[in-house]
Amino acid sequence: MMSRYFKIFLIASCLYGCKSPVTPDDLEPDSSGGGKTISIQHLVASYLKSTPERISDDINIRGQIISSDWAGAFANSIIINDGSGSIEIRVDMDNYYKTYARGSMTTVKCAGLVIGTYGNSPQLGISYDYTNNECGKIPEYEINSYLLPSVEILDLDKPEIEINEIGSEMNNTLVVLTGVEFIDEHKGLAWCDKEPEYTYSERLLKSVAGFDTLTVRTHYKAHFADFPVPSGSGKIEGIVQYYYSKPSLQLISSFYHDMD
Repeated sequence: MMSRYFKIFLIASCLYGCKSPVTPDDLEPDSSGGGKTISIQHLVASYLKSTPERISDDINIRGQIISSDWAGAFANSIIINDGSGSIEIRVDMDNYYKTYARGSMTTVKCAGLVIGTYGNSPQLGISYDYTNNECGKIPEYEINSYLLPSVEILDLDKPEIEINEIGSEMNNTLVVLTGVEFIDEHKGLAWCDKEPEYTYSERLLKSVAGFDTLTVRTHYKAHFADFPVPSGSGKIEGIVQYYYSKPSLQLISSFYHDMD
């Protein structure tokens, strides 16, 4: 049976008046950003080096926001996708979803930002934190100088795939995994243990029809950290993330599943 909360989410999405998914027309330069708009793929290929670099060129990227912190997950992390790829933008802002809504388009003015990696995944930030090996968060008072919000909400592209179809080219991609269930030892557990020495807990998802597995990671600050892991099988939505060569799934909300 579909999760009651998942049904509510689908209804709410329709009430927002969503338009069709991102198309090439949506990725044309936005005059409000100034400068030249390039693809995320072009940005990463041209500007990401072996060491973090501050971007001096007057360039922009424009994409759709696929993450949200409304349920506590993806705190300080806005992920955008433009059809050519995805990139994480580090922000020092609570409840960013109120300004940068999931599904909306945003133009990112890259000049002055640092491009680097965390576990080989590309990031943009105000600096680079060599202690934690990640880009520094853009201060809240500066965010609107770099990220231009939009009130237009577009449908999200959420391909339905199986675990064995996940590849490194899907890093920071929103997906719906089908034909999956959690291993018996993790069914009914809380999504996160909330032990002080850990920031994330891991639960293991597996293919119902095969032997493929995938780790689901949940941060202790997620509002659903205490909720039980579903005991059924079916579909679950999240963002595929790679830490070096290891993939995992991070949920935006525990409500986005049909596994009851």
